[in-house]
Amino acid sequence: MSQTNTIEKPEEKPDAGVMAEKIKEVASGLFEMESTMLEVSNLAMAVRMMASSDDMESEPGAAFDALADTIIEKLNALSEDRHRLWKLAYVSPRV
Repeated sequence: MSQTNTIEKPEEKPDAGVMAEKIKEVASGLFEMESTMLEVSNLAMAVRMMASSDDMESEPGAAFDALADTIIEKLNALSEDRHRLWKLAYVSPRV
């Protein structure tokens, strides 16, 4: 038996004040994500530094370096998306 997921439209138009408050809340949450993303980026940079240490064997060091690069690339993409959404919340026309 299959189920179909449907999203019902609200019967009434939401209050403009409530929508504006929700937009502000979303924008604020997106802005606050930046510090966590920077912390993770700094940790990835620390892994990269450890991987290039003279004390680290070359093969595991290369693996850690590749892992750190991937983490940093993903974080940069998330940061770009977060910034785009934050701008959208503040620049979009108010309801």
